[in-house]
Formats: sequence, structure tokens, C-alpha cells
Amino acid sequence: MRVFNSRIKVTGLPVYADWWLRKHCKGLFEERRILGACRLRAEHSKWSHRQWLANRDFTVVEETICKFAKKGMTPSQIGVILRDSHGIAQVKSVTGSKILRILKAHGLAPEIPEDLYHLIKKAVAVRKHLERNRKDKDSKFRLILVESRVHRLARYYKRVKKLPPVWKYESSTASTLVA
Repeated sequence: MRVFNSRIKVTGLPVYADWWLRKHCKGLFEERRILGACRLRAEHSKWSHRQWLANRDFTVVEETICKFAKKGMTPSQIGVILRDSHGIAQVKSVTGSKILRILKAHGLAPEIPEDLYHLIKKAVAVRKHLERNRKDKDSKFRLILVESRVHRLARYYKRVKKLPPVWKYESSTASTLVA
């Protein structure tokens, strides 16, 4: 083992041992606030000193979220707009609850979870492509993969009761789900 630098880090090990720490010592030095060799563990109160969040009223943020949801935006799109345009990096740090929980409280939550919705949308797009290009073997294979992901995710959401137990993905009616 070649020594590149003889400096000693906070862990007491030479610099060349960084790779070893990252590989083998996940959270070994947690009581000293060191995780592996990184030592960049974030504090829980990282938003407490931010001044632009001090003047945010959580009711105004909730009204903004509901306004965007009524326009047909998904929770992730709402989060991006709040981050980029309104300066709210984490909605939970301002309101105390996440975007989807706020939407559920106001009755505006989507009936299909967002990740499942986008997988179904992708499957519909691939199936539409296959109607025009029947010999595209790669797309047929990718459609099988996407639809198996849809079935697996639907099974999970039925188990955690985010979807009704009788919900079933069918390729013939999938285009109406994402319309």
C-alpha cells in the first residue's frame, strides 16, 4: 500500500485509508459526528437560520399548493415550482407536512400514485409507438419491462392500501387512466 500523504485525519488514520473507511466503516464514528470518511453529516436544524423562511406563513403555502393542484399539477411539479419560484426548498420545514399529505387533507390528492401514473403513461406511449411500428422488437421488449414494473408497483400499492384491492392494470383501458 502506497502512502500518498502522511497527514492524519480526524479519524486518526492516514489519508490513504479514506477508501477503506468509505467501504467498510459506514457510520462507525457516529458518536463523533463522522460518517465514514465524509464528515459532512447535515444537522437537523439546517433550516433554522434561513431568514427567507421566517416570513412564510404555512396557510399561504397550503393555499398555493392547493391552487397549483387545482390547475392539474402533480405533487412533484408543485414542489419544483415552490422551490424555484417561491424560494421554499422543503415544504415540510415550513408547513410541517409534505405536499401529498396537504393535498389529501384538502381532498385534492390524485387517485393513482404519481410514480405508477408515469409508468402507465410510458407504457401507453410505447404501445402507441408499437401500433405504428410493429417490427420494433426492442420496443416490444421494453413494453414488457415497463408493464411488469407497473404490475409490481400496483401489487405494492394494494398491499399498503393506496390502491383499492380490485384495481387492475389492463393495457386496453390504460389510455383512459392517463388521459
